[in-house]
Amino acid sequence: MLKITVLYENHKNPNNNLEIAHGFSAYLEFEGKKILFDAGWHGKILLNNCKILNISLEDLDAIVISHAHWDHMGGLTHVLEIVDNPDIYIPDIFSKAQPKDYERYLKDPYVERVKNFKVLDRISQNIASTGTYKPLGEQALLIKYGKNGETILIVGCSHPGIAPFIENSREFGVLDTILGGFHGFKDVNYLINKTNVKNLYMGHCTRNIENFKIEPSLNTSSIFVGYEITL
Repeated sequence: MLKITVLYENHKNPNNNLEIAHGFSAYLEFEGKKILFDAGWHGKILLNNCKILNISLEDLDAIVISHAHWDHMGGLTHVLEIVDNPDIYIPDIFSKAQPKDYERYLKDPYVERVKNFKVLDRISQNIASTGTYKPLGEQALLIKYGKNGETILIVGCSHPGIAPFIENSREFGVLDTILGGFHGFKDVNYLINKTNVKNLYMGHCTRNIENFKIEPSLNTSSIFVGYEITL
């Protein structure tokens, strides 16, 4: 079972008092492991939302940062001040000196700059990075959650577009779900005709969500801070 909770988002859930802010972060529970994908802009907001949601980041197994924009990595140092000793995966576009800054927070540091597609087997054989794509050096996360290879793609902003991430996932699993920020992506026909994607959970920087909501073959939902899904 895979459970995803959105910790940091631009969009508010009217039924709770979680704080909204520009950025993205999601908390993943899978195969007994706890993973933080991105860390939002402001660490205090991230940690306060965690407190309201009764989520502890102290025992994270891994942290994955999608790209070097501050609204996805600004809260990381706040997290590192309280976390035990997670593995950290950052895009290879990050400075070679940057892992050293993170390592000083960790007891037994493992910080990897990811360039190419990589199964994150220190966490699970069912979790992989898509590898880093230009123009901004962004990676996304793949989790194979289903008995028949069903896979979800978790994206930060999709600055390279969705297609590079999807194409690099084909040998890993059957991609049927995408969650995160889609930026300017609007190619509905590509998803319908060239992929197995059926479920879209769109938020953060997504501009064209209405294009997808009117397509009957796609199950499209808006996400917000505190949003939860279980697969």
